Amino acid sequence: MACDFKGNDLSNQKGSSSNCAQTCASTSGCTHFTWTSYNGGTCWMKSGGISQSNAVFTGDQSIICGIIPGDLF
Repeated sequence: MACDFKGNDLSNQKGSSSNCAQTCASTSGCTHFTWTSYNGGTCWMKSGGISQSNAVFTGDQSIICGIIPGDLF
C-alpha cells in the first residue's frame, strides 16, 4: 500500500485494484505493477528486474504496487 515502482512502464489498463496483479501476471513481459485511481482505476504494468527495495513510498494509501512471484531479480 502507498507504494509505486517508478519507470519501466510496459502498458496500462483500466480496471480495479483487485485485478491488477492478475492482469500483470497474464501480460507477457510484466514483472511488477502499480495500481492508481487515475482515470477511475488504472493498472500500470511494468517490466524488468525489480526487488521490493525498489518500491517508493508515496504516502497515498489508494496506490498499490506489487511484484509477480517468481520474477524477483
